[in-house]
Amino acid sequence: MLILMFIALALARPTLKNQFSFAGSRTKTSCVIILDHSYSMSYQDVDGSRFELAKSVAVNVVESLQNGDNVSIILMSNKAEPIFRQLTRDFDQVKSIIRNTNASFQSTSISPALIMAHNLLIESTAPNKEIYLITDLGKNGWQNFGHLSNSSGARVFLLPIGNSVPNNIGIEEVVTSPKLIGVNIPIHLKVGIQNHSKDPVDSTNLKIFIDGKKQSHLATHIGSKERVNLTFKHSFASPGIHTGYLELSPDRLPIDNRRYFAVESYKQLQALCVGNNNLYLSLGLNPERELKPTEEYTILPSNCTENELKNFTFENFDILVLADLPELTDQVKQTIQSFLRLGKTIIIFVANQIDTKNYNSFLEWMPATLLKPTTWDPPTTISDYNLKHPIFEVFQDTSFSTTPKFYQGFQLEPTKNANVLAKFQNQIPFLIERKIGRGNMLLFNVSVTDPSSSDLLVSPKFLPLLQQSVLHGKSLQSTKKRNLLVGQQYITKLEQ
Repeated sequence: MLILMFIALALARPTLKNQFSFAGSRTKTSCVIILDHSYSMSYQDVDGSRFELAKSVAVNVVESLQNGDNVSIILMSNKAEPIFRQLTRDFDQVKSIIRNTNASFQSTSISPALIMAHNLLIESTAPNKEIYLITDLGKNGWQNFGHLSNSSGARVFLLPIGNSVPNNIGIEEVVTSPKLIGVNIPIHLKVGIQNHSKDPVDSTNLKIFIDGKKQSHLATHIGSKERVNLTFKHSFASPGIHTGYLELSPDRLPIDNRRYFAVESYKQLQALCVGNNNLYLSLGLNPERELKPTEEYTILPSNCTENELKNFTFENFDILVLADLPELTDQVKQTIQSFLRLGKTIIIFVANQIDTKNYNSFLEWMPATLLKPTTWDPPTTISDYNLKHPIFEVFQDTSFSTTPKFYQGFQLEPTKNANVLAKFQNQIPFLIERKIGRGNMLLFNVSVTDPSSSDLLVSPKFLPLLQQSVLHGKSLQSTKKRNLLVGQQYITKLEQ
């Protein structure tokens, strides 16, 4: 109903010599101009930018005011930004600000701007109050638009900009897969492109630039209102932060034709493996190390017993792996505390022969209480796992329903703040993750030294499962992954 009122007022507005003098020459007027500067206002019509046209209209409204009138400006996007928090008679300053305003990268929400405009006018004693809403009528702006009372008694005039539905294609999303990237390991950049128009697009080109150089391009057809996903494959030859962007063929709304991204690739991860028999663990982390010794591997394991821990400097390692330790000695406990304090990840494997009472005495950081060892006959398999978690995303096209088979494990009770990432077919947890301060714990309910307890150690799934766990642990030490839009608020906590 309110939208219809706006349109009716706009169509009924008189054509006066003084352009926008709705109130007549003798009536003092307080006026609030709501100027839509959302990203859709950057659309290029035949006669130029919609936002430049909107600014001209806003300036004309100001120039129609007379001595004794006052005015304020509100910039409208997904939030309302008052340029003047009180009505002003400095018309020259208002026009200067309008002319120097730029379109934003934000969407539109009309309700907050109208509420703010009424609040500004409530304090005015002028007999005539007016609100001018200058917008391209983008439909997003009317979402969640509820009933608004006319608290100021102002007349509201809608001044629409643009007389056609814009044709536009935009980049909606960029996702790397896998999210954990090593040097010279192929990754896929998946790009989502949306056609916002009713008309199909026969061909559009998408280019990818990485570290300042064009790498490739793809051409595609996009149907009416259709979303398509394109994929680029790339390998990073050097470690560190890599930046890039994707760019579509030019159209009349250039603001969403480009999307930036940043990824971090790892050269080498140092894993400290503690146990009395690390053969399977070392082969899983780096199967070629013994055959082709080199310093170029992504994961480089170092092996030691718990008695040798005192000989290592923990700052040099990214991951700590505990391989079926019979008990957690004071030296092991100190090592775990050091890794957690440094914000690093500990991976624990448990065999049926461990001292559960000893392990359960460290529940301040253990992901679960170990109840009792059990044997499964017939054996069980992994049936429930989180494919969205970085550890399991490489298994999108595979299944754990038949292999590997598990013959032994523990009855577990996860702690309240732990996250079960995978379960056996019998619903007993297989993999549990727990965040401890800046650090992280991963508990595998399986032995990594005894091949008779499961088929995992000789399964082709063991290597990617183990390596993804290490890569995931390393990724948690870097800046948290975020998908931020221009102008979006970001809040973080800085530790002293």
